[in-house]
This record gives sequence, structure tokens and C-alpha cells, in this order.
Amino acid sequence: GCHEAKGYGGSVHARPQENGKGNAAAGCKQCHGTHDVLSPEDPRSVNHRLRADVGCGRCHAAVAAQYRDSAHGLALGREGTKSPGCLECHGSHAILPLDSPDAALYKPKEPAFCLKCHLEDDTVRTEVGFPAAFMAGYLDSVHGEALLAGNLDAAGCSDCHGAHDARTARDSASRVSRWNVADTCG
Repeated sequence: GCHEAKGYGGSVHARPQENGKGNAAAGCKQCHGTHDVLSPEDPRSVNHRLRADVGCGRCHAAVAAQYRDSAHGLALGREGTKSPGCLECHGSHAILPLDSPDAALYKPKEPAFCLKCHLEDDTVRTEVGFPAAFMAGYLDSVHGEALLAGNLDAAGCSDCHGAHDARTARDSASRVSRWNVADTCG
């Protein structure tokens, strides 16, 4: 291509389409367009952090719809919020499959990734409404210890809270609301 996008060659989007033949699953123009290319810093760009669900939603429509209704999606764009969009969790060019140990969201890495905001960022923790000790308690729980010991069957953040559909515990549709937690834990 014209521009080198660091990490794209090893990403899920550079792989051949599902049938294993033909072009990459998503090349430059699928994400960036052709003649209407805008910088990701431009708020009108479908690759701007506040609108990435639009760009990513071109191919991932169901996931984008889930995300828009999630706690992260609803908070994104509210003044002062640091809610993550697609790019903050998945990256832009070097998007690796979740089962890759090098992926940012590889299951054993997920707690540290989520707690980077939910535990270490006072603004986020205040908005979420749980004390630091509660958030940090996951790491010492049976689930946290098992996952950090390499048990990929142990419950990670997204197993209980959801990934693209994560909601606040006060939301009755949340997997961890008092109405649903028994079903979630199964």
C-alpha cells in the first residue's frame, strides 16, 4: 500500500476473508474510505474515537449496536468522560485475535486492561461508583487468582460484565445486576 500501518500485516483485518481466499478481510478503504478520507483527529471522521463505532460498525453492525447501548457507549461523548470506544480497547491497525497471547485483551491480560481505568483512574472510579478496594478485590478473588495462574476457563471481566454490552450494575439489563447475577454465575 501507499502508507505503512504499523502492525496491520499481523492483524485480523489483514488475514484473508473467512473462506481463506482472496483479499484481506478489511483493507485501507474499508475503514478509511477512498476520496473522503479524514484524519482520525477530525470529529467528522468515522475513525475519530467518538465515532469509531460508525466506522467499525460498517462490518461489525451487531457489535456496534450492542456497544452504543452499553455503559461505555452511552457515556462516550459526555463531557468529561473517559469512556473507551472501539479503538481504545482494540487498537486501530494491530488488532489481534483475542486468543493471541500478544493481544491487549488476551483473557489473562483483561483484568489489568480494564482495571487501568476502573481502578487506577479516580474520575472513572467515581463515575462507576465503586470504591477502589472493591475493584481491586477481583485480583484476590478465586476468579482473579485462577485467571492470573493461567486458567483460561476462569471468569474474567467480560465473562461477567459483558464486552461490547457491558452495563452498569444498577441497570436491570446488566449481567451483574441483582436480578441477573445468579444466571450470569450459573
